Amino acid sequence: MCYASQTVALITLIHLLDFCHNLLSIPTPPLLKVKIMLAYKLQFAEVIARLFLGILFLFQGYDKIFKIKISGVVNTFLADAEHLHIHKPMVTLFTYLTSFVELIGGVLLIMGLFTNCALVALGFDLVLVCFAFSMLRPMWDMQYVFPRLLLVIGLLFFPNEYNRFGLDHFFNIN
Repeated sequence: MCYASQTVALITLIHLLDFCHNLLSIPTPPLLKVKIMLAYKLQFAEVIARLFLGILFLFQGYDKIFKIKISGVVNTFLADAEHLHIHKPMVTLFTYLTSFVELIGGVLLIMGLFTNCALVALGFDLVLVCFAFSMLRPMWDMQYVFPRLLLVIGLLFFPNEYNRFGLDHFFNIN
């Protein structure tokens, strides 16, 4: 029996027991209530982490595309990159790629649409960013990248059944 059907069965059972309690004053077993509460807590944990990560990536991509502009981001890293014989077209390509993956991935996470695909794309985006920063400065500050990486990995561990507050659940996309 899959987790979703177990959850539905437990919710149905708890409602039946509450109905019996109201009619016959039969108490609902506390362990059953704990299991139901845990399922709801994990669903809320998934949506909070997904929204938080989506907002971080959305605004990171938005800043790189619309505020700083792609040319500003390229110019920031170009001197260090050319010192390592990485030319402007390669830096520009990676800047466009990471910026749009972050913007679109953030929007998809917020909507809860194609969540797994967005998480995988953002995970590879973070690996690419880690590789690029490590080439430019081997001892770079990971304070912004590492928490995002942990959230991406953590959300990838959540089963699809916990994504109850997203468009994936609404459109039945696995």
